[in-house]
Amino acid sequence: MIHIEHLFNFTDIKNSCIECFVKIKEIVKNHRYYIGISSNPIERLKAHIDEKRMTKMYLLCKVPTKPLTKEIETNLITMCTCTAGTKCINEGDGGEGVTNGENYVYVLVK
Repeated sequence: MIHIEHLFNFTDIKNSCIECFVKIKEIVKNHRYYIGISSNPIERLKAHIDEKRMTKMYLLCKVPTKPLTKEIETNLITMCTCTAGTKCINEGDGGEGVTNGENYVYVLVK
C-alpha cells in the first residue's frame, strides 16, 4: 500500500532533508525501515514486496531532478544510520531507480 498523506514538494536540500527525517521518525517508530527513491513508486513497491517483504510505502518528498533526489536519499541514509538505536536496513548509499524527471523519496516500513 502506498501512503501519500506525508508527501510534500521539494524546497531545498537542507529543509527537505530535515522535513523527510522528521517524517521518517514519526512514521517508523520502532519498526525496521528502508529509505529509497523512485520515479515509479507503484512498480518499485512491487519489487520491494518480492525482495524485502515490505508492503507499506510512504511517499515523503516529490523532487524535480535526479541529482537532487539522489542527494536527499544519500543524506537521509547517513542521518538515519548514524542515529543511535536506528532500525534502518539500508546497506548502501542509494541513488538507483530514478530518472532525469520528477522522482520521489520514500520510506518502507516492515
